[in-house]
Amino acid sequence: KQSAGVLSLLETRVSTINITSTSPPVPITQTLLSGHRGWLKLSPSTPTLSWANNVATAPFSSPGIFADYEGGLNGYTTPHILTSFGTFTTRTMALNPNNTGPTADFEVIEPVIEARARLGTIVRLDGRVSTDPDPEDPLTYRWFDNDVEISTAKVSDYRLSKGTHTIKLIVADGNGTTSEPKTQQVEVVDTTAPVLSGVPSNISRTISSSVGTSINFNLPIAYDAVDGWLSVTANPRPNSLFKVGRTVVTFSAKDSSGNVTTASMTVTISTGGNFPISGGVVGNKSPYLNNLNDQHLLIGKVRTYVLQAEDPNNDTVTFELAGAPAFARIEKANPVLRRANLVMAPVEGSQIFASNVRVIARDSRGTTYSTLPFRMVLSDLENDETGSGVGPGTGGGDGGDGGGGGGDNPPPANQPPTAVAAKLAASVKATTRNGAIVTLDGSGSSDPEKDPLTYVWKNGDKVIAEGAIVETTLAVGTHSITLTVTDTVGGTSTTAAQAIVVLPRDLTVTGINPVRIPLFNSINMTITGTGFNSGTTAQFECTSVCSGGSRITVTIVSIEEDTMVINARTTLATPMGNRNLIVTNPGGATVRIMRSNFVTN
Repeated sequence: KQSAGVLSLLETRVSTINITSTSPPVPITQTLLSGHRGWLKLSPSTPTLSWANNVATAPFSSPGIFADYEGGLNGYTTPHILTSFGTFTTRTMALNPNNTGPTADFEVIEPVIEARARLGTIVRLDGRVSTDPDPEDPLTYRWFDNDVEISTAKVSDYRLSKGTHTIKLIVADGNGTTSEPKTQQVEVVDTTAPVLSGVPSNISRTISSSVGTSINFNLPIAYDAVDGWLSVTANPRPNSLFKVGRTVVTFSAKDSSGNVTTASMTVTISTGGNFPISGGVVGNKSPYLNNLNDQHLLIGKVRTYVLQAEDPNNDTVTFELAGAPAFARIEKANPVLRRANLVMAPVEGSQIFASNVRVIARDSRGTTYSTLPFRMVLSDLENDETGSGVGPGTGGGDGGDGGGGGGDNPPPANQPPTAVAAKLAASVKATTRNGAIVTLDGSGSSDPEKDPLTYVWKNGDKVIAEGAIVETTLAVGTHSITLTVTDTVGGTSTTAAQAIVVLPRDLTVTGINPVRIPLFNSINMTITGTGFNSGTTAQFECTSVCSGGSRITVTIVSIEEDTMVINARTTLATPMGNRNLIVTNPGGATVRIMRSNFVTN
């Protein structure tokens, strides 16, 4: 049986408890010794009154069936303490009634920041300018990116992806009072166009036909600091028909943010013979390296960043610094490995701030590549190259964005990349005289350490293309395509071979020139179309009955897939009038062009 009573806020003697039950309370069966204490649990699910021999100044414990109970000021259920002391003091947490809330603030972040890598860019979150009017009232920090909590550090470096971010800071003081949010909008953009290199030299060719001829050429390559390797398009495309005269070929590369880089070459076709192509020599391909993050440096501490460049031609590469303070220098350069150390060693009196520092890579042919500008700032906290947001001391000596590690600790063992090639069709029909233009897509390849990759495509043992997404022309026949990707420290991965069959174009005839066949003479004539091969024949037939037949002797002079040159010879006995042209392939395909020519004096 239980009883209930009313206890005052400060002190109540057991003898004065006003019992609301008409029945007497449960007898107290234990004795509270002098100088000890017990507890009262204000809950109907347990005895109203229970004693425990606990020294008043010792941690509270409850024996027997109440051993799991945590009550009184030593627990969480009731603030009442039962004791036989005449006086007894307890201490508990309390809010300061005169407390003033804190104010959240942080160092201004640039509102528009250029992305430095595929994952975005790293910014410094510095909330040390937050304040609290109450002396020695400690502050805690909560940072948010688009309402997602990202850090609880007073100062940290955090990686922001491309796009719009609302950065918010809320601070709380030691009394649990929180500030109003401090917010700032930051937009990470990519306005830097890709670098396009390896543009072929201008092409010239002299031909005998006035129709023109198809010209094949290599595409340049394009590298983007954010997206990596990009596909390059050409207008007109390789293997297009180029008419007699001068044609400008425009190359273009477009990154995921819409930035476009273009280059051009000219193709000049002349008549007057049949001569091979001149020009079309692939230009030098630019080296490349990753961008660096802003460097926050400690006075008196040396910070080392490993620079690692790559060059598609495997040229040697040297490094230069532009806009750097006097305490920064290049050391341990190895042009063959395309590697060097960027050493930053500020001392007292060093330049405090440099905002437009660049690293320039130069290959042995004089082609250069420059990083985006970054800052070198003297600070009391080094930057964290991981951008984790967990605060200082987590990554101060690491390299940035795949550029190589710094500091004294050896880098972890390299993990190889994974080559992934998009599935090719089992068979395709040729689209040009040289075969089918096929897109090779290796953009699904990856590296666990986010190292930049080089891409090499092979047909059997022959290299046919380089780049993440490229177009190549495969001749009629069966091909075996593989992709090999390589990271910056030599880790490689190769896909399984994919078989693809290129079928020939259908037999067509689009024209014959000239159309007049002189009587008692011979003339070379050019037939244009598609699907011609070494066994293709041509002949003329009368459009109506000819006495004795058409009597035109046709001899094949030369055959290309889209052009056939024939010699037509007539005699005095050749009937004048219209003729039909008939072109036949060995497989039996035949094309007849009605009234294509005529015989005349």
